[in-house]
Amino acid sequence: MNLVSRIFLQDSRMLQFTINGPPIPKARARMCKSGFVFDPQSKQKKKVQGIIKSLCDFYKHTMYSHEIPIQVEIKFYFDLPRKNDIKTYNLFRWGCVDNISKPDDDNLEKFYKDCMSKIVYFDDKQIISTTLKKEYDLKPRTEIKVMAKKTLPEKAKDVLAIMKPDDLIQLVDDLGMIVDYIDRVGITESHDLHNMQLSAACLISEFADRFSPCLSKISKKYPGVWKELKHDIEITKSELNERCVRFKGKQIC
Repeated sequence: MNLVSRIFLQDSRMLQFTINGPPIPKARARMCKSGFVFDPQSKQKKKVQGIIKSLCDFYKHTMYSHEIPIQVEIKFYFDLPRKNDIKTYNLFRWGCVDNISKPDDDNLEKFYKDCMSKIVYFDDKQIISTTLKKEYDLKPRTEIKVMAKKTLPEKAKDVLAIMKPDDLIQLVDDLGMIVDYIDRVGITESHDLHNMQLSAACLISEFADRFSPCLSKISKKYPGVWKELKHDIEITKSELNERCVRFKGKQIC
């Protein structure tokens, strides 16, 4: 079996590699006559694990720790059936041939997840989502993409823990109402300045009573934390812009 592989470490959160050769489904453990249970795929598994480990070592990929949530995408490409059938080949080129034959995608998934465990990531329990695709192709292979979900800074988590999403929506709505009121009525040109002042004071007081306990907790515990978070936002934006430029310039793997 040809297992020459390619790997791309696009950034610290994503690892993408290809293992050439027919995709391998996981087989059940077997029992010999003496009652000893053994793995019939131990040699295949060690070979694939060796390739993955050597490539991770070459690209200096550090195993994702057990605290990092992982997202996995796997595409299984099988050899096109009945190569001598020109009709099947033509339909395949038109994208009309779906792979609904054995092996099942869940057995394929289990084999490669077993191979990646303790090498790419710490444990399978870290995987929060898996996307599988099974297709035919002229070059049988398995393409795997592992992405570590980007986690928030602890200070950002603490700030979010103080306020519910619904509270933020209400806060924005209230601020919008105050702004709309001032824009609509005006301050210096109002014909009923007294009534406008009373209404504005009422809105502001209601706003303060509703949100001051929550906002004061954030302000006291994390004064000026918005500056740090704003800096993180700018870094994230620059990373996204860089990826977009690479994509449009076709400089991606």
